[in-house]
Amino acid sequence: MIRLDPLGLDRVYLQAKCYRPDAAIDAGMVRDFSGSLDARKTSRGVFITTSRFTKAARDYVDSIAKPIALIDGAALARLMAEHKVGSPSLPDRSRHAADLRSAFGAKRA
Repeated sequence: MIRLDPLGLDRVYLQAKCYRPDAAIDAGMVRDFSGSLDARKTSRGVFITTSRFTKAARDYVDSIAKPIALIDGAALARLMAEHKVGSPSLPDRSRHAADLRSAFGAKRA
């Protein structure tokens, strides 16, 4: 969970799946995640996978009012390179954390 405001009233929940590149996240899994956001009384989420999302999963997200970002393996690799995540040459991890918060619109509490 990422708190977007100091009181924690505005939150983004994350779900991550580490799957083989040839596997895919289907609409049912994304629908389940969407339902779990309701149970946690939040309306935004980020679903990350090392594999890919099916067209039906992407279509489902496009069809609902609730904003859910889908980050597949290719996008994850780009984000990691852009923000130097996992790079042993990253000298200042606090700058890295600030960059990620900035990328998702989050502020330090």
